[in-house]
Amino acid sequence: MLSKVLIVDDDPTSIKILETALKGRGYEVMSRTEAIGTSTVILRERPHVVVMDVDMPALNGDRIVSMLRAKVPETTFVLCSGLPKPELLRLAAKCGAAAVSKGDLREIVRVVESSLV
Repeated sequence: MLSKVLIVDDDPTSIKILETALKGRGYEVMSRTEAIGTSTVILRERPHVVVMDVDMPALNGDRIVSMLRAKVPETTFVLCSGLPKPELLRLAAKCGAAAVSKGDLREIVRVVESSLV
């Protein structure tokens, strides 16, 4: 069974780059460009890992993680952002997620892979 990864980012280019990297490593990858409705997808699909942009229109990624953390304890959440590292780490700690700087593709893939071991 392939491990499922959901990417949530309002930037289609960022999604495509990460999607290509993860599919190349054998993961089943789903993606969304909208925060609204993401909770429903996570509860229905039960991905192993959710890579979530923090700064999303209408609903920030850290808020989604906070709402779902207890409902899907088996899912690993990874917040990605261009925010300064200390602020990103604070948000991630507050909602129970890992944190990776957006644009650091190798680090994102490493965090996804290590969470699936």
